[in-house]
Amino acid sequence: MIASAFLGLVGGGVQVVKSLSAFTSAGAEFGWIPLALLVLAGVAAIAGGATSLQKPAVGGLVLVGAGVLALALDAFGPSPPPRILPALVMWLAAAFALGAVPTTPAASPWAKAAVALGIAVHVVLAWPLAAFGLVVPLWALFLILLVWGSLLVVALRVRGERPWLVLAAPLLALGFALGTAILGSELFGWTP
Repeated sequence: MIASAFLGLVGGGVQVVKSLSAFTSAGAEFGWIPLALLVLAGVAAIAGGATSLQKPAVGGLVLVGAGVLALALDAFGPSPPPRILPALVMWLAAAFALGAVPTTPAASPWAKAAVALGIAVHVVLAWPLAAFGLVVPLWALFLILLVWGSLLVVALRVRGERPWLVLAAPLLALGFALGTAILGSELFGWTP
């Protein structure tokens, strides 16, 4: 839970600093409403990280919401956007927070190892999925990362009852990303 608080603080802090620096470099073209929403995402991440120390389920959900807001504003907001790194850090903090929520414990050591491996691979997969932004448009990248984050939450929720399903989360996320890129390339002519 300390990791989720620390990562929430880092992700939120980076979000606020990058938002303010983007606002100062872009000037009036950036706009006050996007700035307020970007700073809100950062403050929500900090609050979610702090809340996760006492109530990990609530803190985790706040961190997921802050990550989605940051990613949405990154994809559809003003230019230059703060970039995607703060949202990924917020989702990682949410993973730690939601991972602390008690569920039915996995029965065997093999099941516990499967859960640990599945979550680790899924979290590491976020970085290559973020690189899909070089191939797909921003709205498709937003969709890919939204599916990735949703699968992370599902994997954390089912880790006690169905630990072997956790191994499917990174495969599903990678399959969705590759399918989106291939389909977009064939139908819409997306190229790097």
